[in-house]
Amino acid sequence: MFTLIIEEGMEHHLPDGFFAACENVGVQCKVHTYLEYRDQPSFFANKDDLISVWGSIKFVSKMSNWLSSDNYFSSFPLMFHYYHLYQHRIPSSIKLNTGNVMLPFSELKDRGFDNISQILGGVDSVFFRPDQALKICEAAALHKKDWEEWLLYTESHTGVSDTTLFWISKGLEGDIKQEYRCVVESSKVLSVSSYGFEQEPVNMDDDKELVDEATKLASLLNLGEQPYVMDLAQTPKGLKVIEINCLSTSGMYKISSEKLAECWHLVFQKELEARL
Repeated sequence: MFTLIIEEGMEHHLPDGFFAACENVGVQCKVHTYLEYRDQPSFFANKDDLISVWGSIKFVSKMSNWLSSDNYFSSFPLMFHYYHLYQHRIPSSIKLNTGNVMLPFSELKDRGFDNISQILGGVDSVFFRPDQALKICEAAALHKKDWEEWLLYTESHTGVSDTTLFWISKGLEGDIKQEYRCVVESSKVLSVSSYGFEQEPVNMDDDKELVDEATKLASLLNLGEQPYVMDLAQTPKGLKVIEINCLSTSGMYKISSEKLAECWHLVFQKELEARL
């Protein structure tokens, strides 16, 4: 039996009908409450079952420690832990944020907004994203007026330290018309959902032109057969890749529940085959 543990309270980040779709392909979903000091939840599955986890970064990390290694496997590939491990795979022609410079947080504080802006050619808006994909803080596009408040909040209320590395690039928020989340498997886009811009997400699977164009971008990344999540931005110059994420910690908006369930079944099946 394949068991996917879902973090309680996060179910609304999954598409409608996902649990039923998983049951249809042989994956059982079980909801678990996050408790920091809970004993190992061995009751989730039989000794021969395979278990993986979906939810927040903190939940996935803690459950990884609690669950028996005989049952549990991580569906968060090392490649997606840090932006620098995969960003070189995104051709500059399809990458949203180009001209990236990487600096530690201590250097950002010492240089200040004006100096960082000059490094990038004297831009008005700068995009900051932590190299860690584990999201110890959120990425942000900042203007000078936002700088001091962002520094104070980031230093006081996130997991950032002086040695945390940040990628900085020109802020492009005014050039982005729409953002899309795609589920990809074997370089093929299986399902697409719009998100952001204070609009309700919409499933875009019937937009053949969008799906075909997104699939072309995925094929250029060449990230193998394992399913993953690709975020795209619609710009005046066409679709651009924002970033890559894994299935286990990504919100799914209006992604097809059937396609997502099939992806999870494939993840479990590949793990089972690897253990034989």
